Amino acid sequence: RVAKALYEAPSKQEYWRDTFVPRSNNSFPLLAQHVRAILDAGLPAVFPEITPFAAEPEAGTPRQVARGWEATISYQLRQADVKAQMRLIMKDAEIFGTGLGKWGWETFDRKRTLVKRATQPQQIPSPLPGSKPTIIHTKESDELVEYDITETVSQPTFHRVEINHLLVSPDLRTPDVREAEYVVHRHYPTLQKLSQLRDYVGYTIPSDEVLKALAAPPGESAVSSAIETEGTSYPTQGHKPLPRYLDASPDPSLHKLEVLEYWTADTVIVVLQRKLVIRNERN
Repeated sequence: RVAKALYEAPSKQEYWRDTFVPRSNNSFPLLAQHVRAILDAGLPAVFPEITPFAAEPEAGTPRQVARGWEATISYQLRQADVKAQMRLIMKDAEIFGTGLGKWGWETFDRKRTLVKRATQPQQIPSPLPGSKPTIIHTKESDELVEYDITETVSQPTFHRVEINHLLVSPDLRTPDVREAEYVVHRHYPTLQKLSQLRDYVGYTIPSDEVLKALAAPPGESAVSSAIETEGTSYPTQGHKPLPRYLDASPDPSLHKLEVLEYWTADTVIVVLQRKLVIRNERN
């Protein structure tokens, strides 16, 4: 909390003595300026090029195979937006002394809109054997129509985890959270996000009717967090995002619930609203 206050340099509204006349007071975010200056110099050292690594082939492996792996992994790093997430993690490391990231894999279906010709151009066969036919474009063949396709996307994920959102075993004696006996990642997905997890292996998500019943009044509310509420303590500092446990939309499908992910070296347990276990399997 002290590091966060030093970085944001908040200033509360002050008044002249014995009056309600506000005083002019400005904060000086010197720490934020130093953090950004170091970050701008440090990030190019981690990502000096588009492909920030080199794959060396082993004995008997062609160099072309190593280059192929370089191109594939480099594309996946860009697909997972690793560089932008690493910038946030490095920023946390400078401010709080620790930066956290979480990687995984996701599979989902998405729709793409493509275009095609309304009709195919006319083809006149060539009188010469083996020659290409003559293609005649018409007004109908020049018209384009849209159509949708559904494709399955499987890709790696990587995102920054704020240190206030990760509960670490209290007996940890080192700054490396990977050495903790357990960690608990707390987040607040919407009912729509929870419904999408139904297709993932290992998850046992209730039916849509049960999820909608949780949002119906009097519905389940996500558990609040004092640390999350701190962001609204200084309204004079400009716009602040809502705490994660508050709904950002009146849409019932976007109602938020608390999810706790309990991770150990060999087990992962996911609990919904501290009541229902929706995942319990080996890590």
